[in-house]
Amino acid sequence: MGLGQYDVAKIAIGRALRQSPNDLASLLNMGYLHLLEGNTKEAVVWLTKAVRVDPKRAEGYYFLGYCAELDGRARSAEKAYRKAADLDDENPSYPRALGSLYVNQGRYTQAIE
Repeated sequence: MGLGQYDVAKIAIGRALRQSPNDLASLLNMGYLHLLEGNTKEAVVWLTKAVRVDPKRAEGYYFLGYCAELDGRARSAEKAYRKAADLDDENPSYPRALGSLYVNQGRYTQAIE
């Protein structure tokens, strides 16, 4: 994925998922791959599967939030970013994403918090 070879990545991740359909890393990677391709609807499908497999991992919620933000669904983005931040309070990316969303909405007091 990092080299922009999305077709090759899709094949590799697909093979991994055929071997282990509930592998969290593969589900997250497939969602992220679709996000990189600009296909948020397909990304949401894979990321939703990932959070069902492990609802305690923040990454899936973070990427779901990003998809929602790209699709103009601010409430869904806020909810997902907040969930990610609550699950992993050590990762500064999650509250930063939430703060950025608030800034974009003109909610500066909440962004500062």
